[in-house]
Formats: sequence, C-alpha cells, structure tokens
Amino acid sequence: MTKINFIPFSIVLIVLFLKSSDVIAHNKNETITINKDSITINGQNKDTTIVSGNNDSTTISINDSRNISINNLSVSNGKTGISINFSSVYVFNSKIENNYLEGLKVVLNSYININNTQVNNNHGLGLERKFHSTADIDNSEFNNNPSGGISSTMGSIVTILNSKMSNE
Repeated sequence: MTKINFIPFSIVLIVLFLKSSDVIAHNKNETITINKDSITINGQNKDTTIVSGNNDSTTISINDSRNISINNLSVSNGKTGISINFSSVYVFNSKIENNYLEGLKVVLNSYININNTQVNNNHGLGLERKFHSTADIDNSEFNNNPSGGISSTMGSIVTILNSKMSNE
C-alpha cells in the first residue's frame, strides 16, 4: 500500500495522483479543507483508496461549497470523517468508518446525498444532521455506531430508501 503524506496544497492535485492502494495521511493535525464549488474526488476503490485523519483531526471539511462529489473512497480515523457546513455533497460507493466522533456531520443548511455507502464503526454517530440540513440516503448501511446510526435535530429532514441500520 502506497502512503501519500498530505501537505497543504490543492486537493485536486492530490486526487490526480491517487492510485489503487493509496493512503492520504495527515500531518500535524491538518484537515483537508474544500471551500470551492464543483470538486470531484475519485478514488479507484473504496477498499484500497483511503484518506486517514490519523486519529487527531477532522479528515475532510467542506465549507460553503456546492456540488462536491466523493466517489470510491474510504474516509477513516479522524475525529470526524467528513464535516459539511453550508454545502451540498454527494457521497457514492464509499466507506466512512472508524472515526472518533461522528462519521458524517452535516450542519447549517447543508445537503448530503449518500448512495451505496457504508458508514460503520464510528465511535459516536454515523450521521449527525442539524440546523436545517437535509439528507437523502439510498442503498447504504449504517452499522455499529454506538451513539446511533442517524441523528436529526433542529429542522433537519432525512429520507432513507433501501438501506440497513444496525448496532450489533
């Protein structure tokens, strides 16, 4: 497995170099931050293309951005896997797992579409949504998130189709 150490430059440049079995690792509590519209992050395979937060930071933070797509990627070992604020994000065929707090945090008038994705083994919630945020979930699994699969508060809406939720 190849390890790519994250240094602060455009995520687009990092994605250009991702190959099967690559890992993007964080240094010095850094977070991959996206604050521009229309960015797509494509991994080759959700089981082998991994973005790790090294257990000490939010792995990916998306702020004030529209049309962000995350495909075929594993996001793991952060305090929060993906944090979304004032943004619209599409997560397809991915894994969000083993994060210390929540796998996905969607707040402040944000939208997330989760499709064919596994949100498993996060130490808190699988998905936290609040402050008028919306989530559409289809053909996905939320398993073994001890604080619950999904939390929805403060005017948030969730639609769930063809998905599995369990705490085994």
